[in-house]
Amino acid sequence: MSLALDQDPSIEKPRAVSDVVKSPKHDRKRRPLTRRDWFTVVRVLGYAHPYRKRIIVALVIGLVASLFTSLNLMALIPVLDVMIESKGEESLVKIEAQISKYQKELGSQDTLSEKVQPYLDLQRNRLRLAWTRWVLDHPETAISWMAAVLVLAQILKSVLEFNSKYRLQKSFYLSLVRLRTHLYTRCVALDLPSFDKITSGNLLARLNNDMRAVKQVFTSAVGDVMLQPFTALFLFVSLLILNWQLTLIVMVGMPVIVLPISYVGKRLRTMGKKDEEEDAKLLDYTQETLQGLMIVKAFNGEEREVEKFDTLSTEMAKRQIRREKFRLYGEPFVEITASIAMAAVLCVGGYFILKADDASMRATEFLIYLVILSRFYPPIKSVSNMFIKLQKALASADRIFEIIDTPADIREKPGAVAIRPIQEQIEFRDVTFSYAPGKPSVLNNFSLTIPKGKRIALVGKSGAGKSTVSKLLPRLYNLNSGAILIDDIDISEGTLASLRGQLAMVSQDTILFNDTVANNIRYAKPGATLDEVMEAAKSAYAHEFIERLPHGYETVVGERGNQLSGGQRQRLAIARALLADTPILILDEATSALDPESEAIVQRAIEKLMEHRTSIVIAHRLSTIRKADEIIVMHEGRIAERGTHSELVAQEGRYYDLLQQHEFEE
Repeated sequence: MSLALDQDPSIEKPRAVSDVVKSPKHDRKRRPLTRRDWFTVVRVLGYAHPYRKRIIVALVIGLVASLFTSLNLMALIPVLDVMIESKGEESLVKIEAQISKYQKELGSQDTLSEKVQPYLDLQRNRLRLAWTRWVLDHPETAISWMAAVLVLAQILKSVLEFNSKYRLQKSFYLSLVRLRTHLYTRCVALDLPSFDKITSGNLLARLNNDMRAVKQVFTSAVGDVMLQPFTALFLFVSLLILNWQLTLIVMVGMPVIVLPISYVGKRLRTMGKKDEEEDAKLLDYTQETLQGLMIVKAFNGEEREVEKFDTLSTEMAKRQIRREKFRLYGEPFVEITASIAMAAVLCVGGYFILKADDASMRATEFLIYLVILSRFYPPIKSVSNMFIKLQKALASADRIFEIIDTPADIREKPGAVAIRPIQEQIEFRDVTFSYAPGKPSVLNNFSLTIPKGKRIALVGKSGAGKSTVSKLLPRLYNLNSGAILIDDIDISEGTLASLRGQLAMVSQDTILFNDTVANNIRYAKPGATLDEVMEAAKSAYAHEFIERLPHGYETVVGERGNQLSGGQRQRLAIARALLADTPILILDEATSALDPESEAIVQRAIEKLMEHRTSIVIAHRLSTIRKADEIIVMHEGRIAERGTHSELVAQEGRYYDLLQQHEFEE
């Protein structure tokens, strides 16, 4: 199987550490939380860039729809004047008196700032005068027309709102597909050192739980709530037009809403991130238990595992309940503040306006003011609730971007060259390596030259460093010191595609995908025809058993190939490596844990595979080791002995001791 990984041009190239957005744990010390909040929001919304035109159109449509909300209510005032006030002519006289009053005020003011308010009041009353005259002249027609206009306006408003929300949600769904794909791309591109630090359950939690939290807010919540500020804005302007003094009372209640909601949101973000990290442990535990189900059953561990799962699930539920309880604290603040503001408006409006000798607000205007005010707070509540939900989504977004921003340890150097197919040799030159800083070295000044076409066997006790050699050649890890060369070209100077495209690997833990037999073999060469797949299967002695499967080459092998025996899985892996047709082959315990009959078949397939290839074989089967051109005996990360089987036996050294200790299987 070709090891050409991390070379998809669509994968974002790793950036320098200084260019990467720091994780929230460190970033919190450098700048205020709110700044990071907005940065994260903008970054998530950045995935909507290809759909920006659609979003702009949706917002414009939503803006028009929101305008209808306030216009419909304001248009009711003259109709209510006719229906409620019996003396319509007196209304005209009062309006004309108001116009004269504001004209005088406008003429007496000297500065522009002093003229603004009288001018606005003058224009508002002129519009009232014209509208009231028409309504008084045609009362029945006005009411009929207004009723029809209100219905048509509501229909138009509903159609526009639907169109706007649909466009927004469609754009956000497509945007989150881009985000999810980018996250998955980065997960696939993560090198092995990064995987050593992050559990698979943690990655699954970010791909599923965190993406779900972001999706819920940035599609449903944001899609719906983005239009609410427009509605609130137009309603607020209507309140100012009707009476700016009363509107000041309304504004006094805003901090009472915003400050508690902001505090609750910040707490929820902290709680949300911690909860997601804890929830990932449950995924880790579940995945581990299901994969080890055979051991669980063999040792009667079902009841213990269920109890442990129940404990972890209960703890997760308790965390979610605490978070939900804290979230619910935010809703009463809005409702209580709205009721207090409404009561204050009633008191002030009733005492200072309705009972005043020179009232600046009529009963019908005050009635409409109360209706608009009652509609003003729901959008504010929606925005505040969305803000609380947004905090949890931002905690999930932070975890997503931590993966996206993880710089790759294994990366190509600028100007990396293509490594041509091996012509002469592979050389390990004074290689020292440890899997983590501060850990003991697995290889110590390891040097080995493997001529082209030769078969090298690596033997030694567990922990000697054999498998590490097989992982360093495809550059799955970086060296601490030393170099690995193919024909005098340091593999760290070459492109990963050209290096891994020369390698095929067959290991003890055969990896098969839950796909058809043909596609599992074809994974090494995606464009291979069925004839090529069948030819590789025949060379791997797998064709006969494949033909006996229910659907032949189209049979789905199950998760990790669990529908097949161990020997069958190994032969498919060998067929995959044969189809790759690479010049270098790595076999890591490829025949271990097989019964003698399966091992004999697999061994014949391996012999076919190793023909005319440079092979590195890690094995405990003496039959495999004997056929090597040279046997390398490893001890504590160094070469202890080297030679052919007969030469090493004659030396009666460490290799001879391994034979006497039955380290090798016949």
